[in-house]
Amino acid sequence: KDQLPQTPFSAEYYDPDKTLLAGMNPMNLAEHFFLFWTRDMVDKMGASTNAYGNAFVRGWKDIDGEELSAFFGIVIYLGCCAFPSRRSVWQTGIKGSAYIKRIMTRDRFNMI
Repeated sequence: KDQLPQTPFSAEYYDPDKTLLAGMNPMNLAEHFFLFWTRDMVDKMGASTNAYGNAFVRGWKDIDGEELSAFFGIVIYLGCCAFPSRRSVWQTGIKGSAYIKRIMTRDRFNMI
């Protein structure tokens, strides 16, 4: 019987000492993000985003790979954390996320 190849992300394959995840800090989301996306891919997505933004978005400010990575990180974070609305993330006080507000403003996030 043919079997699918095991990958470092397969449950049967998981051995913390023998996978790509070995030695990674579980709290460093950037390390996990770059398991799936190379910096070159992010730079190319940034170039495409800039081309679109310059053509269609009033007041567009070009984005670089670092800022686009931060944007994707926020999107992933928002998928893991419950907020009543996307807008509430940038609210002041206990409802908002000081962590996200330090990374990117709401207006910039919405523009991207």
